[in-house]
Amino acid sequence: MQRVARWLTLMLGLLILYGSFFPFQFTSWRHFHLREALRGLHFQRPGRGDFVANIWLYIPLGLCLLRAWPGRWNRVVVCGLTVVCGLTVVCGTLLSLTIELLQTLESTRVSSLTDVVANAAGTVLGALFGLLYGTMGNIIRIPGVASGQAGPFSARFWLGN
Repeated sequence: MQRVARWLTLMLGLLILYGSFFPFQFTSWRHFHLREALRGLHFQRPGRGDFVANIWLYIPLGLCLLRAWPGRWNRVVVCGLTVVCGLTVVCGTLLSLTIELLQTLESTRVSSLTDVVANAAGTVLGALFGLLYGTMGNIIRIPGVASGQAGPFSARFWLGN
């Protein structure tokens, strides 16, 4: 499960990067100054669809990233939330902030702190879903599934034959 979550996290990260920089019309790196890029980030009023899309885009990342951390880290609990949940949110937020800063070099993109907040919220929701999934998996036992591992099944089950 953890290995699958790591691969999914990598694939989601690449998908987010691709979607954030398409059509890849960057200006020269010589024009990038971190201090100016940070000063240029402001809160902007996004459309409702854009805001919701930013949240939904990062929910799977938060979920997969939370499940990808080493299992022994889940045992450390701070204020009712695991340290892993906090690390997940920090990583998702840093990815979003990095993307927004680099989008200042992309001529067709608009950088905004509002996007960072929406992406962080999506990461939080994904991490919370991951915590809930982990908790429910330990409480609820599904017949045919032992300790989170599905047993063998026929492809006919999914194909309806």
